[in-house]
This record gives sequence, C-alpha cells and structure tokens, in this order.
Amino acid sequence: MLIKSFPAGPWATNCYLVANEANSECVIIDPGFESLSGIKRIAEQFGLHPVATLLTHGHMDHVWSVVPLCSQHNIPAYLHTDDEWMITEPEKAYSKSGWQEIVNMSGGTPDYKPKDLKLLKENKTLDLAGIKFKSHHAPGHTEGSTVFETGNHLFSGDVLFNRGIGRTDLPGGNASAMDNTLANVILKFPDVMSVYPGHGPSTTIQDERTSNPYLRHLV
Repeated sequence: MLIKSFPAGPWATNCYLVANEANSECVIIDPGFESLSGIKRIAEQFGLHPVATLLTHGHMDHVWSVVPLCSQHNIPAYLHTDDEWMITEPEKAYSKSGWQEIVNMSGGTPDYKPKDLKLLKENKTLDLAGIKFKSHHAPGHTEGSTVFETGNHLFSGDVLFNRGIGRTDLPGGNASAMDNTLANVILKFPDVMSVYPGHGPSTTIQDERTSNPYLRHLV
C-alpha cells in the first residue's frame, strides 16, 4: 500500500493520500488548510488520481480544502452525520473571536460543505480506489469523530496521537465519550496496527498501549 502525507497549514494537519500503488486511484484523508498544492504535488509525483475524500471529523483544520478538492476532481466526501453541523453551521463550533479569525483567514465566510457529501451513520466498509476502508465511530474529540481502518493501517484523526489524544473541551467534545472510545474502539485494535494521526508522527497501537499516558489507566 502507498501512503503519503504532508502537514497542511499553521495547524500542521496531516493530509494523507492513500493508494494500492503508484499510478492508480487514491483516496484523500483530511484535506486541510490550503492543501490543494500539496495534494497535487504528491499526486503528480506518484501518478495518483483522487476518487474520494474521507473526513475524520468536522473541524476546519481538517476540512478547509474539501470543497475545492471535491469540485476539482468531481468526487464525494464522507463524514459522520454527527459532525455534519460543523460544516453546515461552522460558526457554532468556535468562539466568536475564533470564528472571526477563520473568516479573516478565508477572506470571507468559508464554505466547507461539498456538493456530494455522503454521511456515515453506522460503522461500515467503504470500497474506494480498490481499497476497503472500515469506518469506526469514535466520539470524544467531536461527536462524529471517525477512525478509518484498512489492513494494518489506522487513520485516527484527532482521536489518537503519538503519546497523546485529542482535546475534549471544544464544542462537541466529551471526556467520558473519549474514554469509552479509547477503551472500546482504539484498544481493541491489534498491537501491529500502524496509526496515522491527524497531527504529529505516526505510531503503533502497541507503542500507544504501553507508552501513552492517556491509555495506561484503560488497559
């Protein structure tokens, strides 16, 4: 499997391009702040053709470029239904000052809702670019946070980081839901699973099970 990534924007949000091999179709995961140029660079380098985008959750640093990306390639985006409000009414997901900063960075009111938005309601398997992605609802960081599994690879968004987890004090966050997700979703994956988070370096379930301070009390 071919997995390429780059950190996008001031929040260094990891944007992933996932394909079976070079010169084939690919899936984009979390197209963040002004990520189109990075996506284009990697796609051209490896001969990749985007056919869909997966959104791990609705925060703007993960969905910033989803509308132009989907329009440019005429592709759908997948998002859990519990985070739909974050892209249809994004101003409700931030403080007044935070939203104004986002508007200023966008040069106007941003649009995060692609024309072809496919909402995930239950855990399911998506067959995209010849790859089977299993979606797992993983609330805590946001209500609709989702991790995507394919083979021994897990794209964890802002649920699980290398030695950390996503914050739960933002709108839609819930600390008890996060604990439940960590115990009953994340820790159920095998130790050999590689983890590709929304920010920071990759890791493995084994490393996080033994070294992540937020998981130790749940093991």
